[in-house]
Amino acid sequence: MEKIDRVAIIGVGLIGGSLGLALKKAGFASEIIGIGRNRESLEKACELGAVDWVTTDTSAGVKHVDIVVVATPISVIFEIIPKISPLLPSRCIVTDVGSTKQKIVEEMDLLPINFVGGHPISGSEKRGIDAAREDLFLDATVVLTPTRKTDRHALQVIISLWENIGSHVLEMDPKEHDLLLAITSHLPHIAASSLVEIVSTCKHKDVPLLLGKGFKDTTRIAESDPILWRDICLSNKEVIVKVLSKYREIIANFEQLIARGDKEQLTEGFSRAKKWREKIDEIFIS
Repeated sequence: MEKIDRVAIIGVGLIGGSLGLALKKAGFASEIIGIGRNRESLEKACELGAVDWVTTDTSAGVKHVDIVVVATPISVIFEIIPKISPLLPSRCIVTDVGSTKQKIVEEMDLLPINFVGGHPISGSEKRGIDAAREDLFLDATVVLTPTRKTDRHALQVIISLWENIGSHVLEMDPKEHDLLLAITSHLPHIAASSLVEIVSTCKHKDVPLLLGKGFKDTTRIAESDPILWRDICLSNKEVIVKVLSKYREIIANFEQLIARGDKEQLTEGFSRAKKWREKIDEIFIS
């Protein structure tokens, strides 16, 4: 693979800032450029060493670059890439970190750009450049969603980008990605938010004293950026609605078992969940 001179990161918050730090540490490119709207955040990214220089002028930032990484909320991805498309060098590769893929990939495939859809399965409930860290993507899975239109060379460059910072790349069909992420990521966030919502309706003064570690662990992700999660839900709404319907069936089944005092089936339900959860731990430990 040829040498990468310049990478521009649009959006230098948690994900973009962490990527910049990791790419700088790996020496992947000669120069990392930070692009955004908030001058204070951009300057902080520069101070932390996540980027070499910053600009609020997107046109200036994407000139003469080899790779553009769009690390913004999904609604901004749909807005910004068509705008920068005419400004990019012909050799430039564009990728993103959006948590849904099918609609993004479909729209980007209509543009005259070398686009590779991407989604790092790594993050935090925290946000902003202050939360960025260089090891955020170490040993993380990064899903890339090439299509028949995807340039093979561009795909290899983006694979190299993620592998250079210690991530494991998994190629997947965009539609399959959105279904699986609705189950493993989008539903859990909605469930966590719902649990917080129901507790917030209880006005007893001692409720805060009764929120143990289990509740806090289960609902930690509800602290995530509301705008980010609004965009995720709306861009994958058809799939998420189907998954929520299945989730309601499972909740309704537990409700019925409890209502009729079915000890055997309740034990069986909790046992199945316990076994599956232990399998997940085994995977991560190994």
